[in-house]
Amino acid sequence: MSEPSSPRIVIVGAGPAGIRAAATLVEAGLHPVVIDEGHRAGGQIYRRPPAGFVRTPEQLYGSEADKARALHLLFDRMADEGRLTYCARSSVIAVHEGRLHVLGEGGAEVVFYDRLILATGASDRVAPIPGWQNAGVFSLGAAQIALKAQGVALGRRIVLIGSGPLLTLVGMQLLKAGADVAA
Repeated sequence: MSEPSSPRIVIVGAGPAGIRAAATLVEAGLHPVVIDEGHRAGGQIYRRPPAGFVRTPEQLYGSEADKARALHLLFDRMADEGRLTYCARSSVIAVHEGRLHVLGEGGAEVVFYDRLILATGASDRVAPIPGWQNAGVFSLGAAQIALKAQGVALGRRIVLIGSGPLLTLVGMQLLKAGADVAA
């Protein structure tokens, strides 16, 4: 009698939820496939900066720096040990009957799965206001991505509009990057 093969489990998203899902599966002896648009795991909230970046994790992630480091190390360790398969810089463009259509650096491919975990993470919710389409107006998420992934503030004198804890965090990150947060 042959042993049943492990189910092919695919996780879409390598942010905090995707990393924790992968760790849970790895601890259970399974080998998940993780698909993510990022170059390195971390997601929107714990997006990793490029090589040679000079600001510290404390400057990037604020009070969440230790949590970000721990998640990055956890994912990297699992990948380095071959306990999961990481498909970086890849986007799922369609899902149909146990198949994911994935667009990556090598072109389009089909990835089969038995179980699918969607951990697609954070996204901006933009409320249109007069002027929101003007040049020089960016969403809060876009400002944070530029800051973390490219090391730039989207402007010198910045006004942040909105509410919630992310607004305060991005404001602090912009200040530490040398931007003038006017309001």
